[in-house]
Amino acid sequence: MAKVELRRTGAPVRTRDLEVSTARQGGKDLSDRRYVFLAPADVRDTALLVHEQGRKDNVLWLMLPSLGKVRRISASKQANAFAGTDFSYANLMAMRLENFTHAITAGNGSSITLESTVRSAGYGRSIGYARAVTQARAGSMVPFQIDYFDQKGRHLKTQKMSKAAQAPDGKHILRSRHMIVHGKGRETLISLSKIDFSPNFGGGHFRSQSL
Repeated sequence: MAKVELRRTGAPVRTRDLEVSTARQGGKDLSDRRYVFLAPADVRDTALLVHEQGRKDNVLWLMLPSLGKVRRISASKQANAFAGTDFSYANLMAMRLENFTHAITAGNGSSITLESTVRSAGYGRSIGYARAVTQARAGSMVPFQIDYFDQKGRHLKTQKMSKAAQAPDGKHILRSRHMIVHGKGRETLISLSKIDFSPNFGGGHFRSQSL
């Protein structure tokens, strides 16, 4: 469980701060996650449930209090913005590795660079990018920067990550994610604080019926 703060700035300069509570369960590679918005008032009690599926499409449910209903977000919509920020749903989930070709393009004793290209244009449209260049720490493979490009090679976004905390199951939880949108003058910072690995919510906490 953790408290999440999101800060989005744009051009002209506007800042919007959101406060979110998040919880997760699962293993080192795949997990279920639940986000509940605490503030400001216009998004309070909005909830998002994420199930990472590995070789199948990830499953997402969104609870909108204003409508009083839960709706499933289809795989084709995962390029949409998360809570009006510069992160898409796809940016916050594990990459479906079999949908990409991968090549290590650089490396040294401390880091490696992995280039991942979508196998189909349709899948690229569903996640919002065609190629990702990931720089990760050697050994742990924890990423510290991902650059996203479209089908024509245009540089769309850069995500910078830092301050990883390791959960008891071995999963590395990134305390800071900073997304920069190139050519748009926008950026979003996600910061985690008050991380507590001890709560045990039970499987029912991560079902769509619980939203």
